[in-house]
Formats: sequence, C-alpha cells, structure tokens
Amino acid sequence: MGADSSMYGGAWRALEHAAFPDWPAYRGERTLRELARRVVDENAVTADDLPCGVSLGGMVALEVADLVGAPHAALVSSAVHPREVRNLWRALSVLAPVAPIGLARRLVRHAPGRLRGTLRGADPPFVRATIRAVLDWEPPAYTGRVVRVHGDRDAVLRCTTSATNLPGRGHLAAITHASETIDALRRALAEVDVAL
Repeated sequence: MGADSSMYGGAWRALEHAAFPDWPAYRGERTLRELARRVVDENAVTADDLPCGVSLGGMVALEVADLVGAPHAALVSSAVHPREVRNLWRALSVLAPVAPIGLARRLVRHAPGRLRGTLRGADPPFVRATIRAVLDWEPPAYTGRVVRVHGDRDAVLRCTTSATNLPGRGHLAAITHASETIDALRRALAEVDVAL
C-alpha cells in the first residue's frame, strides 16, 4: 500500500511508453477518488492513457480511468470493490489508526530484494488513510473495460473468475514474478485489442 515506483523494476522498465509515477505527497486525502484526482493532475493523465496499477494502485487506476474517461483500465492483484478484500485483512484494518507503521517500515529492511526498497519510504499517515479509504471505498460507475490479472494464492484479495489467473502466485506477483505478470497482462489486454 505504501509501495513506490521502485517496485516496477527489471521487466517493467522494458515496457515502451510506460510511466511509473510515485504516489503524490500525502495532503490529507481521505478517499481513493481524492487520491486519483491528485494522480491525474500531477501526471497529466488523459483518456488516451491506459491506467494500470497493482493492489491499491489498481483501485486508484480504476478511479483514474473513470475521471479521465479512459476506455480501458488494467488491474494487477487488485480489486474492483472492497468486498474482494479478504476477511482477515478487513479485521486487521481496524488497527490501522494505531498500527506501528513506522516500526513495520524499519523491519522491511530484512525483506527480500525489491520489496525492501518499495516499502522503506512508506509514509505512515498515507498508509493509515489509504487502508481506511479502501474499506470505505465506493467504486466509480466506470463504464470502460476492466482487465484484471490476479494470483490464485493472493492472501489479501480474492481472485475472481473475471481475472486472468496466475497459478500459484500471490499478492506480490508483480514484484516476485514480473515477467510472468507482464505476459499475462499482455494476453489479457490483447483480448480487448489493447497493446501494452
């Protein structure tokens, strides 16, 4: 949830015409819609772009697509509704206001590879606010086409039948299995005549 653009390394950086913006500096946004508005404004996103995101980024990408009128959105290990958040994570979310996120951020220095770098800079107020925002989220009435790629062993979000399945992969497949995730995303987009 606090991951930055460094999670998109290696194979992701080989994608032509792709941009990997960091989250805007937190200014008290309380909804995913408010966060999406900042992403649109600060990155000049238009209807000609393909909003794509992982986890929280996918939910924000859906909001971005709705705001700019993009005909497609791509979600990886993400949700289109808060009911797709697994119950354990819903239960843990009540601890968000008092969670020692600063401590957790320091502990990730022991995490493997790219995960360590992406979470080290997580802003605790941003993380707390977005945890609440996800569970309070009222998804947009987006009328474009949503393409989804999802690991079937995701412990955070339920994998739905509408997603291109990544067998044996978890919530962090975009980091742990980047090339495989990109290939699945390409296949899913090709089905709706969109190139990645």
